[in-house]
Amino acid sequence: MLDVLAVLREIEVGPAARRLAVVDEDSALWSEEGNGWARALTGLMDRKVSRFRPQLRAAVTDFDAKYEQARLRLQRLPQTPVRAVHGDLVPENVMVDADGRPVAVLDWGFLSTAGDPAFEAGLTAALFDMYGPGARDAEEDLLARIHESAGYGLGHYPRGNRPGAGPGCTVEPSGSGAAHSAPGPGSSVLHQHVRPSMEADPPCPQPCSPP
Repeated sequence: MLDVLAVLREIEVGPAARRLAVVDEDSALWSEEGNGWARALTGLMDRKVSRFRPQLRAAVTDFDAKYEQARLRLQRLPQTPVRAVHGDLVPENVMVDADGRPVAVLDWGFLSTAGDPAFEAGLTAALFDMYGPGARDAEEDLLARIHESAGYGLGHYPRGNRPGAGPGCTVEPSGSGAAHSAPGPGSSVLHQHVRPSMEADPPCPQPCSPP
């Protein structure tokens, strides 16, 4: 998974990536080209909360306060270069060869977009073993490995999406000056399957807003 994240954070994306809609939406995540990643993510969160606020209030303690805190944190995010974001990077969506090296990433479209690669890193750690009995330990372990391999500081993106999880650490956005390590041995193979399609700026596979 670290090799896959290393490849994705190197891929510069074209305008088509910003025109992608996330699952269950028809309009582009980036509603306007100049909005910026933080504003695009805030808009997505606001739309989901508007749609599901009663259910969220029933399921999450002090939901309104946590929602406002999340909005404030997003507003404070610095501008960073955007890269390819898969949005659902779980083991089931990564094909490997007989030696366990990643060779392809499947099932794009859930939250695939142009965004901060640190968001992908934090999301991947949270989703990696979301329903397993050791979910929190798996998240902490993967975040530590991401921190070691990518140089992200642990202090920016909020975590704790499971019952009993506290505010926790967060993953700082890319572009903070931290050194990134070289991709692992499977990355050169993975580049052949991921990099060309994203850099070529292919036609949007979902309903898109005009550029």
